[in-house]
Amino acid sequence: MTVPASAASTPLYDVLLAASDLATVDPIVAHGGVWLNQRRVQDVYQPAPTGAQVTLHRPPDGSYRPIRIDADSICYEDDWLLALNKQPGWYTTPTPWDAYNNIRTALTVWLRTRDGEQAYVHLTHQLDRDTSGVLLCTRDPSVNPLVQMVFDMGDITKEYVALCMGEPGADVFEVQSGHGRGRAGLWRLYERDEVGRELANGSRVKFAHTSFTVERRLGDATLVRARLHTGRTHQIRLHLASVGHPIIGDTRYGGPAEFRNAPLVHHLLHAACLRFEHPVTAAQLEIQAALPAALALLLP
Repeated sequence: MTVPASAASTPLYDVLLAASDLATVDPIVAHGGVWLNQRRVQDVYQPAPTGAQVTLHRPPDGSYRPIRIDADSICYEDDWLLALNKQPGWYTTPTPWDAYNNIRTALTVWLRTRDGEQAYVHLTHQLDRDTSGVLLCTRDPSVNPLVQMVFDMGDITKEYVALCMGEPGADVFEVQSGHGRGRAGLWRLYERDEVGRELANGSRVKFAHTSFTVERRLGDATLVRARLHTGRTHQIRLHLASVGHPIIGDTRYGGPAEFRNAPLVHHLLHAACLRFEHPVTAAQLEIQAALPAALALLLP
């Protein structure tokens, strides 16, 4: 909506109520979903600027999902690093409709409550909303460049487990491909010999490489362990789909929305383990995260 000239000097909150109702506006306000000229509004009681564009962002499915972190959520912690066992459905950073229910904010609040002092948290990498598992953070800004170097140099082993449809023919296999945006802006794979080709959006096709090992065959599905050699967006999901074994619950890339007659609300991909040398102590770290309930219950 556009703020009308008649609303000059009127508090923005009152303008919102005039255009909607309390039950609609208040949850959006409480979660930071009010945006003014493409910027999140911090104070809804400020005078409404006439002619400004106001947008009310709501959750895509209509539900706000609080993130509850406790001591059992932590996989590893020292003075410099902290690793969280991220649960499916948790956003890592603020969304347009919710400034508070995200990992960065929830973890900062939990640490401040636990320790009684202001906490610093920096997420060193990202996981998709529905991907669970090890999410590495720093607790001291001085180590950020060191951790970033570990990722940039590839001096970190990242292993995931996924429950995929069907049974691969081999117990060990790998996929190498090109990776980039398609015409509709969605991520897709390209042929290996297209790596380096410039795309219409100005980016280039990048190399993507994943190794897979079968861990458990279930007849109608297979639990596989994936090792990333490159870190492209949706890489494991795309690579498994490309060989005819999409991840169960991954409807974007051809996976089923239900398994064994039970509906799924997220895909079954889990960041199981990170291995790397501690950037400060030089200790060899292996950080593992327990499987989420939705995946563990499907395994005999």
